[in-house]
Amino acid sequence: MDSDAIYRKLQSWGSFAIRRLGRWEVRGVEAIPKSGPAILAANHLCYLDPPLVAALAPRPVRFVAKTELFAIPVLRRFLRWIGTIPVERSRPDVRAVRESLRVLERGELLGIFPEGTRYRHGGLGAFHEGVGWFAIKARAPVIPIAIYGYVPWKKGSTWMRPGRLRILCGEPLFFPAERYPSGKKPYRAEATREVYLAIQALLDAAKERVPGAARDDPLQSSVPGTHGR
Repeated sequence: MDSDAIYRKLQSWGSFAIRRLGRWEVRGVEAIPKSGPAILAANHLCYLDPPLVAALAPRPVRFVAKTELFAIPVLRRFLRWIGTIPVERSRPDVRAVRESLRVLERGELLGIFPEGTRYRHGGLGAFHEGVGWFAIKARAPVIPIAIYGYVPWKKGSTWMRPGRLRILCGEPLFFPAERYPSGKKPYRAEATREVYLAIQALLDAAKERVPGAARDDPLQSSVPGTHGR
């Protein structure tokens, strides 16, 4: 069995395990293209976010992850095997940037958490502008993804707490050359802001339908996507 087949098998097992651990709802996953380059940009709540996003994607996702995770021997071997790109957060990491661009040039999916760290309060932290820069340089669409709900393993937690999760995918955001001619500061900042607002809109839609303490209120309709202007 080749590595791609093994990855897909792990995707299937991961999806099954997550469904067993807690209730989760997914909307808009059809927005993720089945071919060609794309950036999956999601907010970051807990350790399970990368496998959550990987499980809903129709094909393998190459994630960017902090180098600290590669200090754990067993985890390092697994992350390298699935093609995770280590990034040094304390300084500009040219090697990570080049590898991420190569992923998009090969027509693959690149997974990014623009906040750069887990954000414990369920809202959005400030975004790093790398997501906008990659979208402009690679001319790749960005799929905004919001993860919301009673999430296990939040930042600061030491145990797993199953619960309801909502994963909402918006419509692809495009950054054409006529509006974003280069990855310079003003353009990448505006592109990043567009991604931020799209994910915020999805989070707001999810929060409006969060079930109350004594009642269940599942999502009953598709979450509207946010298009690039």
